[in-house]
Amino acid sequence: MKNTDIISCEPMDDEEIFIVPFLEDFAYMKGNTIINSDLNPELKKIKCGIMLPRVNYNKKLNEVVIYSINNPQNIYLYKNGKVKVIPVGIDNHKNGPIAAINFKAENNTLYYRAKDGSIIAYNVITKISRKCNSNADLSEVIFVRDNIFITIANRKIVTIYVLENDYSFRKVRSIESLEDIYSVVIDKNHNLWIAQDQGGVLYYDQPLNKAFKSKKPVKFLEDCIINYILADQDNNIWFATRNNGLFFIAEAPFHRYVNMPLENNSSYITSIAANSKNIFLGYNITSGGLYHSGILTDLVFKKNKKIENKAVYANDMFAYFGQTDDVFEYDISKKKVRSLHVNTTIKNLIPYRRNKLLICASDGIKLYDPSLHTIKRIWNQRIYTALPYSSDSIFTGTFKDLYKLNIVTRKVKPFLNGYYFTDLKQLTDNLYLGASNSKGILLFNNKKIIAIIGEEQGLKDVQIKKVTVENKKTFWASTENGLIRIELTRGKPIIKTFTITDGLPSDNISGVVIKGDSIFVGTSKGMGILSIKRLLTQQKHINKKVIINSVSVDGKEYVDPFPNLTSEEVQNDLTFNLSFLDYASQGKINFKYKLEGLNNKWQTTNSSKVIFSTLPPGKYTFKVYGLGYNGKQSYAYTQIPFEIKPQFWQTIGFRILFIISILAVLLGAVTFYFRKKKR
Repeated sequence: MKNTDIISCEPMDDEEIFIVPFLEDFAYMKGNTIINSDLNPELKKIKCGIMLPRVNYNKKLNEVVIYSINNPQNIYLYKNGKVKVIPVGIDNHKNGPIAAINFKAENNTLYYRAKDGSIIAYNVITKISRKCNSNADLSEVIFVRDNIFITIANRKIVTIYVLENDYSFRKVRSIESLEDIYSVVIDKNHNLWIAQDQGGVLYYDQPLNKAFKSKKPVKFLEDCIINYILADQDNNIWFATRNNGLFFIAEAPFHRYVNMPLENNSSYITSIAANSKNIFLGYNITSGGLYHSGILTDLVFKKNKKIENKAVYANDMFAYFGQTDDVFEYDISKKKVRSLHVNTTIKNLIPYRRNKLLICASDGIKLYDPSLHTIKRIWNQRIYTALPYSSDSIFTGTFKDLYKLNIVTRKVKPFLNGYYFTDLKQLTDNLYLGASNSKGILLFNNKKIIAIIGEEQGLKDVQIKKVTVENKKTFWASTENGLIRIELTRGKPIIKTFTITDGLPSDNISGVVIKGDSIFVGTSKGMGILSIKRLLTQQKHINKKVIINSVSVDGKEYVDPFPNLTSEEVQNDLTFNLSFLDYASQGKINFKYKLEGLNNKWQTTNSSKVIFSTLPPGKYTFKVYGLGYNGKQSYAYTQIPFEIKPQFWQTIGFRILFIISILAVLLGAVTFYFRKKKR
């Protein structure tokens, strides 16, 4: 680039990027090469004078439109390395100075504001002018996208117009800002952003080209001055700020935040439970939360904020919060809290028949009867979890073994040894789930282990906190590295992992609650509410391919477009420099590759460089996928063929000649031997 002061860049469908510098030296980037007017003289046709030009990308025609805002002499259309020049042909002496508002390439119409303030639609081909309706005050147009025009008055009032029938401007609405407006942007989805002069940007979550209704905007980056907002092709949002750098929000977390702006929903959730109407949350402090009909209400139990909630259970009458040293009973109808005075470290709370409660604690397992307000100790072992499996018996787990305990007779039998279970759930009549602290998930009946779901079956995290049953064949596992959905089949289970890239507030999951199609997820950064259907129908692949930036062959580097890559060295050395622009993964990406012709087995690496050395002569094809943060891979692989040419002594001709020579020598020796013997 001759000029590094860049005003804007316009991405195009054919992976070109049109570059608009401050000085009049336009360029475009294709592959890894920047092409300016010295390399492509076509770009020298674009001349807009000393004023900054207006540059728009027309997606329908896949071309960039360039023109001067003040008294444009020409319209310039860039596409595929060519520039088309269309003379405007307006007589400025007759009509006075004009202010260009927009150029619509589909019908070759330039919209401009005349000297008398009227809006004129002027066809640059036919030279026919037509006056547009006078109801639109477009004297202060500051932003145009497609058929949407934005004006601003007194630095506070934004007015939105939509162009209809090519000659009629319809006013959509006016919005008055409480603060002075710094800038206004319409993103590619036709949503409105208003950046405020004192910091922050307001987002209106509804397309302007559809029926616009009054809706409270969502505010982002309150402490930053926003220069520009971009929604990229994956609907990730980028914020360019003044003196604060570049901010990025991936599409899924962005829509989660916009569609569920709950107040006080940022606490560290350590446990979650539900009854028929409400969701109950336990935090890493002595307080909790009650969620109902879109409202989250705080529940406070103690002043000591260092004591956290270990477990929560709720029925339609009471909610129980098991904390580090006590259990609190919350009367839902009376909204009153009382302590059970357990005075021990709580590990879990498990429902038992007739609204009773099993309290798993460091000094044993206890049975609480809410009707009598009594607590009875059942077993004096350190208990982490439990699960009733008959009218009088329960599974109960210590930090290393699982037992069968009869509550009536108090008899205990060892059942499964060597497993530290963090949670137990019933899947069917005689099939149970055990969440293990280090070995994944166990399926067992009341006699033996049926199956283990671990790393070999595709489980990415074998340290499970909680399991939640969706139906007889499907359940969810909560881990510190995401939320896992497991569907049992006759063969290998179907395992899907969901993370922040899918809309979760955090990857650290304490547990979930399922109500219909909604899944309520307790995380270290608040509660997420997501649609199960939407989670399961999200793209299975990342809509990008790996970019091979360069290939080094025997110390010489090549960039795209790559020539026919060959090496004639015996000690050959090839290095593939890769990148995978999945921004939602925030740098946590890997590459899956193989070298056909050498080994058809796929390998995985987190390095952006893949090196091969001393390959035998032959033809090869390097193929590579990109892997995102949540394990999703690029929709297709990227490939490059290359050839290692043999040395002269490695060629087939040389080998044939060598074999013939050996045979000739042997034949001569044999002939000599028999002649000598005959003599």
